[in-house]
Amino acid sequence: MLYVGNVIINRAVADCLDFNDVRTIEDVIFQKQGGNYSFEAVQKGNLFYQRARSSEKN
Repeated sequence: MLYVGNVIINRAVADCLDFNDVRTIEDVIFQKQGGNYSFEAVQKGNLFYQRARSSEKN
């Protein structure tokens, strides 16, 4: 979970060609590259089907 969070934050603050149009966490999560979403959970449509566990909230 920590590594995925780090990837999302890094992409939001990166100043490079691949990520120059994403500035928010939502932009990063729903970004498409090459016609596909960047994150598998968005591609499969199961991004928000389960509630966050207490360990995830912490």
